[in-house]
Amino acid sequence: YRRLLFGDAFYEASVAFAREARAFDSRFTLQQLGQALRNVWIGNSLQMLLDRPVELRPGLFAYSMLYPVTDNWLDDPEVSNDLKRSFNARLASRLAGVAVRPVDEREAAVGRLVGHIEQEFPRVRFPSVYASLLAICSGQSRSLDQHGGTDLTDAQLLSISFAKGGSSVLTDLYLVAGVAGPSEERFAFGYGVFLQLLDDLQDIEADLAVGHETLFTRAARRGRR
Repeated sequence: YRRLLFGDAFYEASVAFAREARAFDSRFTLQQLGQALRNVWIGNSLQMLLDRPVELRPGLFAYSMLYPVTDNWLDDPEVSNDLKRSFNARLASRLAGVAVRPVDEREAAVGRLVGHIEQEFPRVRFPSVYASLLAICSGQSRSLDQHGGTDLTDAQLLSISFAKGGSSVLTDLYLVAGVAGPSEERFAFGYGVFLQLLDDLQDIEADLAVGHETLFTRAARRGRR
């Protein structure tokens, strides 16, 4: 695993990402860069699986950067859900190709990143790229229902995790391939579900501290049975 991650192609893609990320916003912390880089590696692993060159493409860079730009803010318990939902609504419009006036520096950065994707993947030729981006945006909006206590059932919590995780890696697939077949889509979606559940498991303590509800925090509160 170490030989793979630090092999020539993976290493060069990682270095290229770090340089471009710093150029995009020099204020990014190492933690934020690491968060985004994990998504680059997911895209690189899909490139390897599809027998494509392992490299950093503009769309993969932009999508990976959206994680620290948006995810951390959406997970911030100090930001109201109303603000988060209005942001997600404007982001969905931007992803759908509607001109949106950014309300702050964060949204301006998001707009530039979406522009990177548009340059590599023209909307008319690659509609699935934008359908997948809208799907993960919808998944992020649904996940706000997990914040601050919830009366969602276990099945509903599981559905949110499946939708968010699956659509996230499905987007990676389209950003490295442009188009994909049913078997590739099923693999990417399942891969994303696995990674999301793993992330939920690893984040139990942090989620408990801020009141975010997942199947794992719920199980932790219930105790062993």
